[in-house]
Amino acid sequence: MSWIITKIFLILLIWVSWYGLSVFVLPEVAASIDSLIGVPWLSDTIRWSKLNFDTAITDIPNLQQIRSWATDMWIKISDGIDTTKETIDTIRSWAQKAGDTYNNAKDTIDWVKNTLSWATQTINDINVMVESINSISTQK
Repeated sequence: MSWIITKIFLILLIWVSWYGLSVFVLPEVAASIDSLIGVPWLSDTIRWSKLNFDTAITDIPNLQQIRSWATDMWIKISDGIDTTKETIDTIRSWAQKAGDTYNNAKDTIDWVKNTLSWATQTINDINVMVESINSISTQK
């Protein structure tokens, strides 16, 4: 009984090996076998999978490429940091100018308020004098 199972297994192994070779060596034969067993896409899928596997295996970057990528990445990061620093310095400069402008405007407003206060006081003093003069002249 085990001899029969071994024979069946060997025949199946030979048939699968023969089909596997025909997929790559004789694709037309493999396509006709696919049609006979009812899976017309099988050999195309096997070839496509092998192509993707080969591409994945052979597309491994070497050490020089990795160093180049790392250097490029470092340059981009450094440029980004420098640009950010320059932007922050520009904003800081604008903020300083805005603060100076605010302080100058505040000083000007304070000066105008003091001047108006002084002028108001002077006008009040003049009114008091005029009233004093009027009251002195009305008494005479």
